[in-house]
Amino acid sequence: MLTDEHMKRVLIVDTSNENGGDEDVPHEGIGRARRMQVPKLNLQHNVMTEAVEYHVPETIIIDEIGSEVEALAANTIA
Repeated sequence: MLTDEHMKRVLIVDTSNENGGDEDVPHEGIGRARRMQVPKLNLQHNVMTEAVEYHVPETIIIDEIGSEVEALAANTIA
């Protein structure tokens, strides 16, 4: 809804591909949101920072914040 109806730049940081689909083509349910897959779980904080640096999203959906470094990264990009 944010991308299609409200024209927002949305980016999904997806750790295990359950949010955006597990294929090269994202699941239609995420609309026009961009998706950044996390290649290794211990790199999620880097992907979160790159999301802001390279894509300038207005909204970021982060899957599974599970460590202090990821929480700090979320706080930093906010």
